[in-house]
Amino acid sequence: MTFTTAVATSGTLVVTTATTATTSSDIDPDGYSVSIDGEPAQPIGLNSELRSADLAVGVHSVTLSGLSGNCTLAGPATREAEVVLGAATDVRFDVNCTPDARAAPMLAFVSDRDGNPEIYVVNIDGTDLVRLTNNTARDAEPAWSPDGKTIAFVSDRDGRSHIYIMNADGSNAVRHTHSGDNYSPAWSPDGQKITFSSWREGQFNVYVLSVDAGLETRVGFDRGYNSYPAWSPDGKTIAFSSDWRAFDFLFDLYAMNADGSNIRAVIEGPFFWVDGLTFYFQPAWSPSGRQLAMVVCPYAFDNCYPKSAVAVANADGSGRKTLVQAGGFARPTWSPDGNMIAFGASECRQCPSSIRYVSADGNASGLIFSNGHSPSWRP
Repeated sequence: MTFTTAVATSGTLVVTTATTATTSSDIDPDGYSVSIDGEPAQPIGLNSELRSADLAVGVHSVTLSGLSGNCTLAGPATREAEVVLGAATDVRFDVNCTPDARAAPMLAFVSDRDGNPEIYVVNIDGTDLVRLTNNTARDAEPAWSPDGKTIAFVSDRDGRSHIYIMNADGSNAVRHTHSGDNYSPAWSPDGQKITFSSWREGQFNVYVLSVDAGLETRVGFDRGYNSYPAWSPDGKTIAFSSDWRAFDFLFDLYAMNADGSNIRAVIEGPFFWVDGLTFYFQPAWSPSGRQLAMVVCPYAFDNCYPKSAVAVANADGSGRKTLVQAGGFARPTWSPDGNMIAFGASECRQCPSSIRYVSADGNASGLIFSNGHSPSWRP
């Protein structure tokens, strides 16, 4: 009789978080996320331990994400850890949360209250309204940079629709795209790139702009109507809306790697009129990266009037829940703490839009500011 002895080929990785805060109200409310070797992120608490057993011996990368804007990490967010045979390897992340130095949470938005679509900022309590742009062109779709120092936006001031970046006070607006008609800018988490949709050569496709180098690269599908890209907080994924299943007729939510590879469906509506049409637009990642807010329309060819809604779902598309009725393309945007979503709402096609909010669980909602749309929450 021959006996064999099992030889261990793996070890254990233990990820620990330790959070300190000036006051209890400063701590990150929804915890963090941990990703090992680029795999889907797992939730971890503020002062918690996450054990991953049976990892292959060797070096593994560990990434912590989902920190609130007032929390800083001691050391890099991605670290290498060597797993050794039959033992546990510790990786510790120390986080310090302090009171936010900014006086009040703030929204950028679009309004034609002065006769022309321009970009404004306002505190979420409706105070300190400031107009940032002032010209005869159409300025639209503001998007705060991750550090809150600049705002990307769309303008046709040079004859076609292009992406511009200006300082947060409205100064020094610089054009950054040079081809096509471009819309819906969204920043990468490191502030180095912007993804946007562009009409070029008879197609609406998603592009990525390298801000410093000025390079524009198409990513994802090469046909159809691909729009409203949104960059995930860990920088690895871009969600977007597309009519790929049935051009011009069905609009679903998709996700792809940031380089355009591995395109996959996140939420698909019913096929044509089997159960009634349902279209999905304008995805917006929660700060933790665990959820997506979106606009759901029963009939998009009428500009989503009158029955569009703001909904949320898990990042994989499961657990979709309608939070509030909106009317029109609402452009949801998350508060930095992940507790609220601001959006545009209108009661009729001709009615002025207003900026409203809904809590992330859908239990509370209300008005932020009248005569405005396309909100973007300052990080």
